[in-house]
Amino acid sequence: MMLRFGLALMAAVFACTAAVAAVGDTQVMKWENGAKACFLLMFDDGWPSAHQVAMPELAKRGLSATYYIVPEKGEYKTQEKIWKAHAHDKGVVLGNHTMHHDKVTDYEQAMHEIGDVNTYIRSIVTNPPPPKLISWAQPGLKPGCWTISKEDMDRVLKACNLVSRPTFDGHGAVYHLQTCEQMMKLVDKALAEGGMEYVIFHGLEHKAPWRTWQDFWAMKQDVCFPFFDNLSELQKKGELWVTDHISYHRYETEFKTAKAKGARGEKNAIVVKLSTEADPEFYDYPLTLETQVPAKWRKATVRQGAETVTCDVKAGKVRYRAVPGKNSIFIKEAK
Repeated sequence: MMLRFGLALMAAVFACTAAVAAVGDTQVMKWENGAKACFLLMFDDGWPSAHQVAMPELAKRGLSATYYIVPEKGEYKTQEKIWKAHAHDKGVVLGNHTMHHDKVTDYEQAMHEIGDVNTYIRSIVTNPPPPKLISWAQPGLKPGCWTISKEDMDRVLKACNLVSRPTFDGHGAVYHLQTCEQMMKLVDKALAEGGMEYVIFHGLEHKAPWRTWQDFWAMKQDVCFPFFDNLSELQKKGELWVTDHISYHRYETEFKTAKAKGARGEKNAIVVKLSTEADPEFYDYPLTLETQVPAKWRKATVRQGAETVTCDVKAGKVRYRAVPGKNSIFIKEAK
């Protein structure tokens, strides 16, 4: 009996010791900044209310979104100068929704109808450098208008470095979702599952002095603004990461195969190496890491390459962002 008790006690002590994190132990967080879930906002068709209402309201709340443009569609063309002026705004990311929002029948036509949008986006988004990956959203058309084969469509997406966004089904504002409560159910689902959810808008209600008529499927301001407020509050609390489709895609792709290993280095520094199997040409988005540091530390400097930041230490851990596959990360106590 005593022998069995002694063995059990030793096993318990060993388990507790093993559970204590060692200095240098590093975890890659599932979502940016350690958020519990991710949420995407998307706006289709390049309607004027996207820049008249959505952009300024989201900017007030520190929220990002993807705006799917149709460069040769009348509603966009009449507002082209304004769209170009907003193309570099923080939180504004342009997506590909075809040149004309019209039929596509074969590969050659698709390369013009779809590929030319990529060329257009990269011609106006120049600083920071043009995006290597662009979000793709197939327009909703009548049956018989989109007849290109799946094989040819896959060729187009690969040739143009396009990433298909999630399906419209069940996520369209006004069409599927009419209330703030319905949209918040998607947020609750993402938080409960630790996953990603999204809402796709077309128009937002605009009021005088913009004009007297509304854009397509315009969501009322008293519905969408409280929804945006809720997203903003959750993001401020660190529970939700509200971002654009491509940032989400890059982070998720890198995270799936990410590996981080930290150890004590010279001069009391902690050296962390971060890697991923994702193609570095397209996937160089900074991941969020959390590293165990000595208990006495209150602040730490984190250096990767030429970039150095100072971070607070909380509960013996420092949280920071780093690009996988690049230089090693050096962490030191900040005096």
